[in-house]
Amino acid sequence: MVQTLCRMYPTNAEAEAAFAELGRYTDYEDKFLFSATDPATGSALTRDAVEKAMMGAFIPRAEAQVYAARVAAGHSLVAVHAPFGTALTATTILDRHGPIDSGIPAPAYEPYQYDPRTPFSSVLWLPTLSKTRLPFQKVTGLPTLTEGPALMTRLLGPLLTGTKVFTTFMPMLTRDRTPFSNLLNLPTLTEKKFFVRP
Repeated sequence: MVQTLCRMYPTNAEAEAAFAELGRYTDYEDKFLFSATDPATGSALTRDAVEKAMMGAFIPRAEAQVYAARVAAGHSLVAVHAPFGTALTATTILDRHGPIDSGIPAPAYEPYQYDPRTPFSSVLWLPTLSKTRLPFQKVTGLPTLTEGPALMTRLLGPLLTGTKVFTTFMPMLTRDRTPFSNLLNLPTLTEKKFFVRP
């Protein structure tokens, strides 16, 4: 997983300084310097040629069009694909050499708010109050098996909460060989007869 970082510089000298400092680190192999002149021949590049070169460096077309217009106006761009865990160092290096506004707004990140009262919802950034009757079905798209209250909640809820309701329809001590299967009307897996003392 990589993060693409782009910085625009007013002159080619500042962009080359940032590019050279990135070159001192082995983590940043995928780094690119874009300017209005071809570094091999020294001839001027067209805006379309710069835009194609940027797209070849995996910069999205919409961003490449904005960057290419700025590069054609005489600025220079440095782009780096920072591997996971190295983006902060690359950002520090790029910001050290005086970048200017690139024409593309920085992404706005919503601050993370952790609430210990609702840890699962906080980690997944899900709202805690839902207006739907079947929130799991709405989130996952999977149909539910029952339309009413959950079967296990209906059966085991009183037992787990410590009330005596559960023992009224299934005594805790029974002579039935398969009380749970009979309660749920499920077939047993074996037909083997067990000896029960009277």
